[in-house]
Amino acid sequence: MDKPINVCLLGAGSRGYFAFGNYAHSHPENLKVIAVAEPDKSKMERFLKVHDVDNEMTFTSWDELLDQPRICDYLINATMDDMHYESTLKALDKGYNIMLEKPMAVHPKDCVEIVDKAVELNKTIDICHVLRYSPFFSKIKEIIESGEIGQLITIELKENVGYFHYAHSYIRGNWRNTATSSPMILSKSCHDLDLLVWLAGEKSKKVSSFGSLLYFNEEHMPKNASKRCLDGCPHVDTCPYSVQRIYFGDSWTKMYVTAEDSQEALVEALKEGPYGRCVYQCDNDVVDHQVVNIEFESGVTATFTMCGPTAECDRYINVYGTNGEINGNLNSGNVIYKNYLNGPCEHPDEKIIDVSVSGDPHGGGDFRMMDDFVGRARGTLEKMITSAEMSLESHIIGFAAEKSRLEDKVVIMKDYYDELRRD
Repeated sequence: MDKPINVCLLGAGSRGYFAFGNYAHSHPENLKVIAVAEPDKSKMERFLKVHDVDNEMTFTSWDELLDQPRICDYLINATMDDMHYESTLKALDKGYNIMLEKPMAVHPKDCVEIVDKAVELNKTIDICHVLRYSPFFSKIKEIIESGEIGQLITIELKENVGYFHYAHSYIRGNWRNTATSSPMILSKSCHDLDLLVWLAGEKSKKVSSFGSLLYFNEEHMPKNASKRCLDGCPHVDTCPYSVQRIYFGDSWTKMYVTAEDSQEALVEALKEGPYGRCVYQCDNDVVDHQVVNIEFESGVTATFTMCGPTAECDRYINVYGTNGEINGNLNSGNVIYKNYLNGPCEHPDEKIIDVSVSGDPHGGGDFRMMDDFVGRARGTLEKMITSAEMSLESHIIGFAAEKSRLEDKVVIMKDYYDELRRD
């Protein structure tokens, strides 16, 4: 029987604990965390209650862990976005093969440097584009590649972030400000751009984008709103973004507010921490809506729409070909395939394929990705489908989209790549 793969973990926060840590806990025969770095004491304590890590293998920062001689062959980097570049380069220098959370870096040249260095050192870096591994998007990819819809013409992808998720993560939370994280199109939607590149199966030619922070600012603040919801705000019962609505119910968001599982700890964190602030009086600057248009080298087009304030967290997709089309939404797990060659002219033959997965917000992608990570480490799988080399294209599209949005111009991708490669 194969032994579990030993890994070092940088960051025991949301992804480190709930995704990678959960996989290691659920599949101890496959993965074991033998060293962990986490600056937040309560998060570290929460992690160590579940995982048996020697005291001398716990560290308060990623650089402290990486100052040690290489501990094992594999490392999972779940640090914050703006830490990815330095920590990944240092891990490569130490000789680690890396699973890196998205986005791989917050500046385009840094992404290029990470990929180039991994190639130079002959080390693997795989990016956590978990939606490639979801049965839903895997089935869509399979249908496209089978030729059943004929020649691919265009793809439409829409991400509904969810009003409560947007308020939690992108107004009050860690990804609210471009200077301390990355643009919304990278921090949230590089998943989606990656899907478009993967499904189209080719490089981009042109990119344009539009969007803004339209609503969540002091201009739209209700009269007499307090700076914190629990400081006697008169709108706490009527505002859809009040902490009582978002954190006091059954929403998953509350488990990210505090590592302690009690109502008292939750209330204290909301009174003192960032998640209790009024959504109209935060230091957020990332967009609350954005559209991206892509023309690929063959002429295939794709559009992506992201909206923050929506009723649900979901993704919708339409894929159009010369012989058929594919429609669906990730939450339902139903892939609807319509064949123009069968059935009456205005009512083509329709097939519904159920690939739903329960209990995973990424449609079953997290654990399937980690299964491949273990398989590649054991040598039973040659490579993963989310390598940094593959992911670089969608990252650069994201940076090009932000450039287009800010500069009000169409970005020619060949010219943009040339600019990034220039010294």
